[in-house]
Amino acid sequence: MKNAGVDNVVEPLLKASDEAAQIWKEPIEFLYLDVNYHDYELSKNDLADWSKHVIDGGTIAIHNTYPDLRAIIFENQPLFGWPGPRRVLKEFVFGSKNFKNIGIVSNITYATKCNQNTFLDRLRGRLTQLKGFFSLFALKIYLILVQLPQPVKKFVKRLLFRAKN
Repeated sequence: MKNAGVDNVVEPLLKASDEAAQIWKEPIEFLYLDVNYHDYELSKNDLADWSKHVIDGGTIAIHNTYPDLRAIIFENQPLFGWPGPRRVLKEFVFGSKNFKNIGIVSNITYATKCNQNTFLDRLRGRLTQLKGFFSLFALKIYLILVQLPQPVKKFVKRLLFRAKN
């Protein structure tokens, strides 16, 4: 942190997430949760423990929520997007009255914390959830296609290419 020049603004806490959240006293403007890949309870607890410290208008970003198909295909990145974090989003963020401006970038879902949003904010949140669903669907299709024999792959590519022209 010293080499990066952030040692005067970053306060490391060498504790488990739940222990650190219990002793935290400062308001947070931006919270990044690198939640457990699969575990719903740990992901839910992280959001509950830490979001209470985020100010109204602050941003919460949650990692490992949806797959980034472009990174998987073109950059050989691992498959991200796990059930625990997605369930937390479904139950506590999408459609909630306490989050707005929800979006997905790569495998991170972000939202602005608020005291009360509008019906339109909740609708936009649900549309973002639908976008995440489509990324999961596209990943499943991709994983099926990469297992096809090479002649079938070539045929599918030709078929898709002709359909675009």
